[in-house]
Amino acid sequence: MARMHGSRAAVSYLDPSAIATGRHLAIMKALFTNSAVACRLPYFGAMPALGYHASRPDSGVESAERRFRDLVHEVDGIVWELEPATQRFTFVNRRAEELLGYPIERWLAAQDFRNTLIDPRDRERAQAAYDEASRGQRVVDHDFRATAADGTVVWVRDRVHRTESGRLRGLMVDVTEQKRLEAERDERLMREQEARAEIEAAVDMVQRLQSITEAALAPRSLDQLLRGVAERIHDVVEADTTVILLPTEDGRHLKVAHAIGLAAGAGATVRIPIGEGVTGRIAASGRPLILDDVGEMDLGPLRDGRIRSLVGVPLSADGDLVGVVHAARRRRGGFTAEEARLLQLVGDRVSTAIRNARLLDEAQRARRVTESVRQRTVFLADATTALFAARDPVSALSTVARLAVPAVADWCVIDLRDRDGGYRRVALAHRDAVVERSTADLLGTLVEAPPADSAVGRALHSRAPQWRAGGATPADLEARGGADERALLARLGIASYVCAPLLARRRTLGAITLVSMDDERPLGAEDVALVCELARRAAVAVDDRRRRRETRELLRLFARLVSGALELEREPVDLGGVVDGAVRAVLEEARAKNVTVDLDVQAAGLEVRGDRRRLRQVMQRVIEGALRVAPTAGRVVVRLARNDSAAVISLSAVGASGAPVSGMRLSIVRRLLELHGGSVATARSDDRVPTLTLRLPLL
Repeated sequence: MARMHGSRAAVSYLDPSAIATGRHLAIMKALFTNSAVACRLPYFGAMPALGYHASRPDSGVESAERRFRDLVHEVDGIVWELEPATQRFTFVNRRAEELLGYPIERWLAAQDFRNTLIDPRDRERAQAAYDEASRGQRVVDHDFRATAADGTVVWVRDRVHRTESGRLRGLMVDVTEQKRLEAERDERLMREQEARAEIEAAVDMVQRLQSITEAALAPRSLDQLLRGVAERIHDVVEADTTVILLPTEDGRHLKVAHAIGLAAGAGATVRIPIGEGVTGRIAASGRPLILDDVGEMDLGPLRDGRIRSLVGVPLSADGDLVGVVHAARRRRGGFTAEEARLLQLVGDRVSTAIRNARLLDEAQRARRVTESVRQRTVFLADATTALFAARDPVSALSTVARLAVPAVADWCVIDLRDRDGGYRRVALAHRDAVVERSTADLLGTLVEAPPADSAVGRALHSRAPQWRAGGATPADLEARGGADERALLARLGIASYVCAPLLARRRTLGAITLVSMDDERPLGAEDVALVCELARRAAVAVDDRRRRRETRELLRLFARLVSGALELEREPVDLGGVVDGAVRAVLEEARAKNVTVDLDVQAAGLEVRGDRRRLRQVMQRVIEGALRVAPTAGRVVVRLARNDSAAVISLSAVGASGAPVSGMRLSIVRRLLELHGGSVATARSDDRVPTLTLRLPLL
């Protein structure tokens, strides 16, 4: 039992003068002649009290003193005496240094050295024992951990009593080995009890486990499987709520796949990052978790449902995360480790079934997507054929609207922008022919451009598709504005829509709008992509038809001018209005090219006699020519002024290298102006900017 902490030579640590005065002898006699103490000393309980007779010869006294001294120093423990007032040891035997390693001098010199020995964990309890011994009522027997000089921890049993002089005396014995044996015994006993409890619970757990996993044995769809497993877990663990969460497609978040005990749709939009929050940590760590207070719960519906306790386990198959399952109650401390283990066993058994069901669902979804892609490809091919086979753009767009309904949407409307800047609603198709006929008033020319805050207006202005997946209103699809139009749109039915602009050669030619009436079948991202592709093909077809028609009209006009067969309808014409209308007609094209068009009217009320339509045609064509030669982010300046009896219109494209019009177009412009008594000239200004100057005689 002795612990050796040094190799000191066996020397006496008793002061000779103290021996002479009999002080240490008194300690020895008190320890070994007091039967009440001697019988309680460890391992010496059967030692008879040693007698002491003062009447013996001196040689006998000295011999007894030596025996007492040797006996005290050889005791397999620390014999000590302490003065309570000063908290100093007044005596310790040599075993103190051997057992704990501290020199005897330190024991005797340091104040409150006892507290240095006692481990902080036991200091308060040990002090209470010494206080009880100081009251002198009985011998106090207590254990504590002592810190040896080398830092090791030694279990010590100290038996203390109070002497008649008020000092404390005791014997410390090393019981470290005894404590270790007791701990091993307690641990074996505890393991035996746990084993018995586990055996007793095994049958019950197997039955409960079998009840839950039966739901995963039959081949089912993913939704059916999740519903069955969640219902069995809910019943077996007597939960108030049960939630199964599965990874999102990107594998970085968890989403609610099925829930019992929550409001319908609760948590449907929640996305929990894996590795963050309670649920995310369960998924990342792969270990179950029991919470007695879910105040930090990352799933809002559980907090809102006043859930207090929760058990969560990960679901995995072949090392891959399949999901997480929660069971929760509205009372604290409601779940045990056995229930967590049961859920983990359930998770291990159903994870493979969930993974396989999910793979099956994904395969079926992939087949549906493949079929949808095939149908959309066929639809685009049919639409393209119709676009290029029709006689004119309007009939082509009408055919496309018919093809889109009901293949893509419930109804479709198409708006087209004319060359003069006006708009027309040229096509309307609805899955219900009766409704379509009753809303035919929506077709026709628009007095003004569609409202800027409507879907069509936003698509035309931003040149980007407009999409609303739900909650659409008639006001979103207004083209004219007003209660009558909104009533007709409401009759068509609106739940979601996609509106895509028709773009070709940086020009916005119009917009196509597809609408779903059913909230359960909203238009999604795939529909947006399809509509945008349809709009692109329609724009190419419309632009191609327009270019061909314009080329034919240009050649026909040139031939009539050369032959002199062109007749003009002469009337007073406000030249300022003609120029302003021509500028407005090209603003959309200018915005697409990021070119600024500046109109500078220096003289108002200028009137000429001529053909309004031909003059407008001339002005619009020369401004369009200036836009074509102007660089991106450039500027076109149109200036209207008066010079004596003539109106002068100058047109320049800042930063351009060529004239606004040339070749046959310039010849046509010159001949039309000559028929009005005017002229055209091209030149470069002082800053080398190409300028086209048109002159017309005033009334």
